[in-house]
Amino acid sequence: MPEENTSRIGSIFFGLFLFFFGLPFTLAPFMIIGDGVIDPDYLFESLFFIVFMIPFLMAGLFVQFMGLSMIRGALRGTVDPTSIPRGLPPGPDVLCITEHPDPKYLGTYIRQQEAINGRDWYRKEGKSHRLYYYAQNEGGSAGWSLDDRADSGSKDWFDGGWLPYEGFKIPIGRKNWQGEVWVSIEESKLTEEDNSEKWWTEDYDSNESTNSIEESEIVSSSQYSISPIPLDSEIPKGPKYREIFTNIFGFLFFIFIILGLIPDDSNDFSYYSYNDEDMPDKWCDNTDHYPVTVPITLENELAGSEEYGLIAMENRNEYTDSRLELVINGGICTYQYRVADSWGFEFTFRLDNVTNIDGFSILVMDHPLGLTSGYSGIGIETSTDNGTNWEGQYFSPYMFGDYERDALFEDPHENFSFNEWNRHKFNKTVSNVTHVRILTGSADQAEDASVSFSALRVDAEGDYDYPNYLLCSGAWDGRFVNSSSDMKEWNVAGQLRYGILEC
Repeated sequence: MPEENTSRIGSIFFGLFLFFFGLPFTLAPFMIIGDGVIDPDYLFESLFFIVFMIPFLMAGLFVQFMGLSMIRGALRGTVDPTSIPRGLPPGPDVLCITEHPDPKYLGTYIRQQEAINGRDWYRKEGKSHRLYYYAQNEGGSAGWSLDDRADSGSKDWFDGGWLPYEGFKIPIGRKNWQGEVWVSIEESKLTEEDNSEKWWTEDYDSNESTNSIEESEIVSSSQYSISPIPLDSEIPKGPKYREIFTNIFGFLFFIFIILGLIPDDSNDFSYYSYNDEDMPDKWCDNTDHYPVTVPITLENELAGSEEYGLIAMENRNEYTDSRLELVINGGICTYQYRVADSWGFEFTFRLDNVTNIDGFSILVMDHPLGLTSGYSGIGIETSTDNGTNWEGQYFSPYMFGDYERDALFEDPHENFSFNEWNRHKFNKTVSNVTHVRILTGSADQAEDASVSFSALRVDAEGDYDYPNYLLCSGAWDGRFVNSSSDMKEWNVAGQLRYGILEC
């Protein structure tokens, strides 16, 4: 058996040994996680196990990477870069480098007869400086390289700089090569002296031409292990093992951390959202708890993104605390809009009937489960033409409620109280309103960017002449004056507590 084949078989077996030797180290952290040692309720102990397991994961992946690299090196073919045919017809005969930080690379470069890695390559007249395409033969990244050393095109050499892969097109023009190196390459013409040699014609004899590669530059293909590149595609399809290893490691590390931190009974963010059965009686059950003079309908609820502006982001809450319709038209719930990152939130409501209004009221109840709730700042706009044009009516840069780490507006409003309506009264009555839009800032609640409240109400003209009422029984006719319904005054904070909403 040839010595080369023996060496390759030995490399394959040793690579397999390394791969399976590293496998237990890679799987050990996942086995530990499966035993439930990672518990958010025991933060310090969980952090210790995470730090303890990271070296095992990294060591296992590193050993497996070495094994796969040895197998790859043994299996891939040995192809001379100069044996790969051009993917396109020959390019310009002569190129001229007119700008380069190293003056040695300036000058005229002549296209050589043979191709390297399926591309044309050029050498400076009378010099060893050359422009060639490197096809990831020995790792690294594909691209055009400038170098002054003797090589067949298989080594990742670029003393003169390199330009990331751009297909078969020769990098003509002024371009920013890797490393902030500006290089300008222009198509040129041959002089009469060069033309007289006619080295580029069909009867070119590589043994007689003075432009052929010196014997010292031709490296035996057996000394290299070079993968050919496909010529029917602009993108090399050879495996990029360094990138593959990096991606695999990043993915496994991410899964490892997420599996450890997320509770066993949840694979999403509902951990911070309370279940319906946790709520006290008469919460979030479509009961009409307070009188409404202006019925409204929700049109949209948006979250503010730094990149895209106001967009419809998915609410990380998933139970009744994610349904805004339960806090309008008389209902009481603890609605919360919670996303990963946002600077604020916008809610648009359509008035069921065109109405003259004096303001907008928001109720924030003590959270039944003791969580933080409230809204950071508020701006209110109205429209009289079905949302085509908007006019600002009110703005308050204060915090109405609680937050955890930070909020857009952190200073508490001096008149805010839980379990009491916060009336945001306009400077004047606005007539013939069809839509109302409120905009709030973001407050950190449940470890996310959030806004929350318990009830919303549009205040019609004249509503502020009456105290707050709790709807108990009877038929509410939509008016405070001469109403036949049985209502009691809404008690102030400290007297009405969560879970005691009935009369």
